[in-house]
Amino acid sequence: MAITLGPVQDGAKPVTACRVVNLVSSAFYGGPERIMIGLAKTLPPEYESIFFVFGERGRDDVNRGSEMLGAARREGFSAVELVHDRPNLLGMVREVAARLREAGADVLCCHGYKADVVGLLAARMAGVPCVGIAHFWVASDSRLAVYMACDWLALRRMDLTVAVCNAQADKLIAGGIRRDRIVTIRNAIEAPALVEVPPGARDTLLGLFAKPPQRVIGTAARLSVEKGIDVLVLAAEIVTRRYPSVGFVVFGDGPQRARLERMIAERNLGESFVLAGFRSDVQTLFPAFDIAALPSRNEGLPVAILEAMSVGLPVVATSVDGIPEAVIDGDCGYLVPAEDPAALADRLVTLLESDELRSTMGARGRERVLAEFTFPVQAQKYAEVYDRAARLRNADHRRLAS
Repeated sequence: MAITLGPVQDGAKPVTACRVVNLVSSAFYGGPERIMIGLAKTLPPEYESIFFVFGERGRDDVNRGSEMLGAARREGFSAVELVHDRPNLLGMVREVAARLREAGADVLCCHGYKADVVGLLAARMAGVPCVGIAHFWVASDSRLAVYMACDWLALRRMDLTVAVCNAQADKLIAGGIRRDRIVTIRNAIEAPALVEVPPGARDTLLGLFAKPPQRVIGTAARLSVEKGIDVLVLAAEIVTRRYPSVGFVVFGDGPQRARLERMIAERNLGESFVLAGFRSDVQTLFPAFDIAALPSRNEGLPVAILEAMSVGLPVVATSVDGIPEAVIDGDCGYLVPAEDPAALADRLVTLLESDELRSTMGARGRERVLAEFTFPVQAQKYAEVYDRAARLRNADHRRLAS
């Protein structure tokens, strides 16, 4: 069981009181992965973080989990690539259970639907408390619908489930998860100490366009239905009719890319709207934007919005799920209804027309992130969750034994 130790004396090596294993299904290194690493770096020293990462190898045998493995190892964490993967469910469960015992795990923390299902079964086999981090996916096809159904079954049986926003917690309760087993811990980021555009960042950003724009509106998002990038394309058509010198850029990739490319071409936005794909330097380019926009159809609490706010960008986003918990309408940005490109365009134009408004809202957004969405705030809450999960599991064992 996890215990709480007193403060470590200066120069003394911290004693591990709680060994937390993170089970991760990750095909690339994005927002959720940065949160995992940032949290692990910020937890009190008596909490040791270990990462078990599925290789996500397809038929081409490419290790898509290598980015997450590399990031964890560069920060000095133990990170293990798991050998077994789908469709060998029994092999995955047995391997994770054996590695949990070998690692002397006190808590297993699961990230993603595959990690939730495999991790819950392995944790029960190994006698380790299990915490699930709720990530809701859009059932865009029958395969994902099955995965989502399995994820819900797993989350209902976790010792504790973490929701990343209050709106997500409400969904978990509506889905049958016990209220007393849900903890809301908002996403966090590592905000820069100073807001400044790195040398060359603006030139790099403008260089993505065939004709460099005067103002750039952008975001980082998976090109999937729930992110609403198609709505951003429609809004861009409206904005560029009035201000042809405005450019739009989206960093990320996904299953909607071909459709979005067709939409951009059909609206003659080829010089104004860029799908820039995945880039490792996205965080250095964010400060070079003028405005951030994210017209999601549904969300948890998007890291892209927090990162934009942290570098002083005003945000225009949809009023769905956890977004209003970050963006205060009229204070650090604007909230608009989902599926409404005209409303989105209107608010973008309002910001484009006022340097002072962009600056004021951007500054307020940064202040909000620094006050409420940093890793030190998050880390203390997760430490409490890990301790509580261990106590609950021990209490359940005692109840079954009596």
